[in-house]
Amino acid sequence: MGRIKGVRLLDTTSPDSIRQLTDLLNVVYKDRAGKGADYLPAEQNEETTRRRTEGREVWVAQFGGLLAGTFTLSSPGTSRESQWFRQATVSEVSQLAVHPNFRMLGIFPILMDAAEQRAYELGAVEIAGIAVSRQKKLINAYLLRGHRIVDCKWQKNASFGIVIFSKTLRPPGVRPSFLHFCFRKLKYFRRFIRYRLLS
Repeated sequence: MGRIKGVRLLDTTSPDSIRQLTDLLNVVYKDRAGKGADYLPAEQNEETTRRRTEGREVWVAQFGGLLAGTFTLSSPGTSRESQWFRQATVSEVSQLAVHPNFRMLGIFPILMDAAEQRAYELGAVEIAGIAVSRQKKLINAYLLRGHRIVDCKWQKNASFGIVIFSKTLRPPGVRPSFLHFCFRKLKYFRRFIRYRLLS
C-alpha cells in the first residue's frame, strides 16, 4: 500500500475510530443541513458509519490531534450505489468531509489528491462520487479538478437532485498538456452554464 502524504488510513475495526469518524461526519452533515444542502442524516449513528465503511478504506487528515477531514474509498467495481459505480474500472469516493473549523487550511485538495492517488493504486481508471445539486460550491470544486458530470437524477417529491461526477485518473505526478488543460477549462465553463452552478 502506497504512503499518501498528509493523510492516514483509519482502523475501522476500532470502536474509538468509528466514534471519532461519526462525530466528525455529524458536525459536517449538521453544517450542510443548516444550509439546506444535504440529504444525508445529520444524526448519523455509529452503526450507520460502520455499515457505510464496511469493505472500504477510510482515510483521514488530522490537525492538532483532531480529525479535520476524511473520505471513504471503494475498490474498483465494488460499489453498488448506481450503475456507473458498478463498472469494474470505477472507484467510488464517498463521505468526503472537512470539519467547518478547518476549511481554510486547504484540506479538500489534500483529501482529493490522496483519494485519486489511492484509487489509481487500487487499479481504478475512474474515480467517481455523488453530490446534492444544492451543493453548488462543492460541485464546482470537483469540476475545477477535472471531473465531469455523468448523471443527474432528481429525487421523487424533492426539490433537489443527485449529481454523479467522475474523473479519469492519471499516474501520480503526470500532468495534462497545456492544450488539454485549456480544453478542460472550456468544458468546465460549458458545464457551469448548463447546470447553472452559481455559487
